[in-house]
Amino acid sequence: MAKKEGAIRHDEIKELNTKAKKLASKHSPDLNKLQKVRIDNSTYIYISPDKDPEVAKKKFIDKMNARPFNISYKNYDTGK
Repeated sequence: MAKKEGAIRHDEIKELNTKAKKLASKHSPDLNKLQKVRIDNSTYIYISPDKDPEVAKKKFIDKMNARPFNISYKNYDTGK
């Protein structure tokens, strides 16, 4: 018997349900338990309470400035 065109097969539905269940099982961390680090007026990152905020800020800025294709949208006070 030929497969129907445009119909969703049972296997596809099962795969979609599995993906949805995996996604639902993930959770976001509790931001109240993390340390908030201000990058600029509109950008904040959250780090573990035991991490150094200055190091985290520097790593974030370095990561943003090192992105390929020069798609940085802010200068983050780095002179770029």
